[in-house]
Amino acid sequence: MGVRALEDAEALTASRGALLIGFWAQWCQPSHALAETLEALAEQRPELRVVMVDLDRHPDLRERYALEGLPSVLLYDGERLVLRRTGLLRRDALLQLVAAA
Repeated sequence: MGVRALEDAEALTASRGALLIGFWAQWCQPSHALAETLEALAEQRPELRVVMVDLDRHPDLRERYALEGLPSVLLYDGERLVLRRTGLLRRDALLQLVAAA
């Protein structure tokens, strides 16, 4: 399925199953590396829904999700938050965190 860009912020709360959200901004260099990592993760874990959110286009979500920095990754199992990380994560580290969550 691959990584999808957020089109509708309300769709995030309506998610069922595993959802990984990557928050990024065009001006944030580590965010570009996160995008590559999430693409690889989406290919390796097709059952995982992966969405990238550009905070410049959706600034209201920074407060809604209490984001303290970029890039940030949130993993939900249904409506339950099971993982929150801020900063760039290596692909293998993110895979391990997702598998353990």
